[in-house]
Amino acid sequence: MADWIVNLWRTTDTKDIWVEWPEGLLWGFFNESGIFDDTPLLNLLTTIISGAPHGVQRSIIVSTVDTTTGAYLHFDESTPIEELPQAIISSASIPAVFPDQHYKGGILMDGGTVWNTNLVSAVEKC
Repeated sequence: MADWIVNLWRTTDTKDIWVEWPEGLLWGFFNESGIFDDTPLLNLLTTIISGAPHGVQRSIIVSTVDTTTGAYLHFDESTPIEELPQAIISSASIPAVFPDQHYKGGILMDGGTVWNTNLVSAVEKC
């Protein structure tokens, strides 16, 4: 596993994570809620996670906030595997940098905007 993750980091380029919108950064800010398009990261995560033959075998927890309700949400390895890439992207959706994510009727963004260091969830997993 360590070799796999090291190889992933060595072979992953910025363009595999985000790209500029074809119409420009300001267009993204005003029309997509983020100056960069993180669709490449969603595609990368979808490929990685869908390639896991037995699902996620490690503890994972990512947090988001639903901007429509203010609810702080977390996703873990019990999240359906097909929803996990978008949950991870939601957790990485830094306001104004990466677009928020529309998920099950909510609009999700980085959980750190509400709770900067969520130690409770980390300790609960131990």
